Amino acid sequence: MIQTYNDIAQEIQNFRRKFGEYAQIQKIFSSSQFLSLQIRLPGKSFYLYFGRGHQFEGFWLGEKQIESALRKRDQFLEYFRRYLSASVLLNLDIDEKDRIIKIDYGRFGQTNRMFLFYKGRELYFANIYFDEKVKRFKTFYSWIKGTVDNEAVDYELFDEVGRKDIDKSTPAREVKCIDKLLKEEKEKAINQLSSGKSKKFLVRKRKNITNDITQVNRWPELQNFIQNNSDFDKLKRKEVINGFKISFKNSDHYKRQDELYTKIKKLKKAQRILSLRLSDTEDSLEKQKTQLNDFENKLKTIKPIWAQSFKSETTEVKTENGYKVFSLDSMKLGVGLTAAGNDQLRKNWGSKEDIWFHAHGDKSPHIVIKSDRSLDMEVFEVVAAAMVHFMGTDRSDINLLYCSVKSLKGVKGVQGSVTFKKEKYINVIVKNDWSTFLN
Repeated sequence: MIQTYNDIAQEIQNFRRKFGEYAQIQKIFSSSQFLSLQIRLPGKSFYLYFGRGHQFEGFWLGEKQIESALRKRDQFLEYFRRYLSASVLLNLDIDEKDRIIKIDYGRFGQTNRMFLFYKGRELYFANIYFDEKVKRFKTFYSWIKGTVDNEAVDYELFDEVGRKDIDKSTPAREVKCIDKLLKEEKEKAINQLSSGKSKKFLVRKRKNITNDITQVNRWPELQNFIQNNSDFDKLKRKEVINGFKISFKNSDHYKRQDELYTKIKKLKKAQRILSLRLSDTEDSLEKQKTQLNDFENKLKTIKPIWAQSFKSETTEVKTENGYKVFSLDSMKLGVGLTAAGNDQLRKNWGSKEDIWFHAHGDKSPHIVIKSDRSLDMEVFEVVAAAMVHFMGTDRSDINLLYCSVKSLKGVKGVQGSVTFKKEKYINVIVKNDWSTFLN
């Protein structure tokens, strides 16, 4: 649902009637369409919902958290968790000109401001926050890489991406409640089978198969017709016999009789095949029924406008048995430290859709990345820097071989060795040292 300016203003006013001077921000979750902030007021918890853009734009106040089966994780959610979790909600407001929501939150004894701007079906966001390390305010713009020192502006920071004084003559409407929107999202997620077949498609398929079975089950009528007639040579070349369309290839009585018996054999075979198809379709529909409370949300996660950068202010490093995992802003990068670690990285950490890298024609560690963004040159530059660093060389370029993890197969009895298919190659200039991507 797309809320107008007045719709958002009305929902914020409804919230502020219940809101005191402040509230604790607790858990933050996201579905594919909404971001949810749980806040605690005296005696009760509320949930602030913000649309993630693309037909889901605006603010809603709810009384329930996103159920676990609908929850999705991405960089946008992790950014909000990093800055707003365990902080204090001080105020919620809207720009006097455009659809920009401002969230004032307290952190490190300072008032910080998070902004959400709905423009042209897209979501832009910004964060003016106090950096405890350097003891000054910084501003993060989702459409610009990196951060800048705060310039003491508020809504004006969105002027460069299209903020304007929009028409506010459209009166506020009765906004569809968030519970109903989440229910609709759940229904879409449940109907999204792994095969891509929706419930509506399966119901239509079952009906068509049932009609076909009803027709082929009438083959005994055709058999009775054969047994009770002895003049098939007098029939037309194209006939409809007991509801079956028959096109004779011959004019002779006995040959036509053989053709009719062949038709019956085909109907009996179709009877068995259709019965199996009906059983499979019924199983698929039954599977959907059991997924009401236990399913995987495979709906595509709506992403805001974000000029992503891999340089992180704090990089999490996790060492496992034989490999390391680096959590950067826009991806996770795993690197094998030993031959056995290469296998463990692929088997225990990598999933089928992750991307595996190796130095083409050279001895190198295995690297696997997990990322929602598509492969671009910045991704390759990060991988190249990591590859060169862990190879212990100082070369200025490297030839990378890469493919999906599902295209790999381990070589039995040889640790760290794999065969691959559907591989691709790229030569990458190593512009930055690996330490550049780590703080």
